[in-house]
Amino acid sequence: MLQKLFCLCVYACLCLFLIIKIKHFWQKKMSQKTEEKLFEEWEAVRCPICMEPPHEAILLLCSSHQKGCRAYICDNSQSNCFGRFTRSLIINEQYPSKKLVCPLCRGEVSDWTTDEPARRFMNNKPRSCTNESCEFLGTYIEILEHKNLVHTRVSQVDPQMLQKLSALKDCVNQIESARREGDDNLRRLILGSRS
Repeated sequence: MLQKLFCLCVYACLCLFLIIKIKHFWQKKMSQKTEEKLFEEWEAVRCPICMEPPHEAILLLCSSHQKGCRAYICDNSQSNCFGRFTRSLIINEQYPSKKLVCPLCRGEVSDWTTDEPARRFMNNKPRSCTNESCEFLGTYIEILEHKNLVHTRVSQVDPQMLQKLSALKDCVNQIESARREGDDNLRRLILGSRS
């Protein structure tokens, strides 16, 4: 009797062990399929602002996020797509809403987050240098290093272009401060700069 009970316990433990192994195998197989599906999805992603694969991507959490909307936007100092997107909140007389709208589904954006696996994947995609005459191709980090080594020589900068850039920066700063103070000042500044 004791021997039968012992055999039954061993048999139950083996069955439980096999069930756990089979479950683990299928979970691993399903996660691999999920990863492959994610990689395929990430491969096709483009920033809706610059239409390039996103650099340092941010995922917008919009009202359609649960339904599958995935709007990734660049968040770096070079393209500054996310900064431009958030500055689009300037209130218009016709549309007095202070809501960010998803560029893909037009749903309300409630928040944003960084999806680190997606960010790493997209940063490792090869892309070309933004300088029109350059044919360099590399990952996001390689592009940054390339730009710092090849394209940012102070001696190559035209002094007249620096003056124009400085004037443009001053104008942008005035517009930003006017926007913070109120839309009437902004409208007055923009209309005044055209005349």
